[in-house]
Amino acid sequence: MHFARLLREYGIARVHGDSYGGQIFRAEFEGHGIAYVPVGKAKSDLYELLEAPLNAGEVELLDQPTLIEQATCLVWRGQRIDHEAGGHDDWINAVAGVVHALRTGVDDVPLCWPEFIRKSGDPWSGNWDGWHISHGGEYSGNGGRGVYRRGW
Repeated sequence: MHFARLLREYGIARVHGDSYGGQIFRAEFEGHGIAYVPVGKAKSDLYELLEAPLNAGEVELLDQPTLIEQATCLVWRGQRIDHEAGGHDDWINAVAGVVHALRTGVDDVPLCWPEFIRKSGDPWSGNWDGWHISHGGEYSGNGGRGVYRRGW
């Protein structure tokens, strides 16, 4: 499984995800030594929880066509929010889950944004001071002064 190999390269031994497909994804990840923890919220709940920070400008979606299309095509279907018939919501579902995790923490462990995880053998591993990533000039593109990042 490609995802399990990639997670191991970053030293990640546990992932959180929804219960889509029952236990299939959980069994796949755990079969490769990665713990899969189902989140306690349905995707419809995650979409509702995403609305306020998105409208308040606390969250800004990437200008990525698939993500934007999926976000704008969510509809109420009965008592829940879901994609239109024949549509998809993989990308916006992932964003909603990450935003929820960043705002509430996961397993009583608060998460910080941004958090940089160094990949084994990756030379691009700078230092974060809350506003900049400090690298040598070959990585920063601005003489080693760091890359500006907007904080929350």
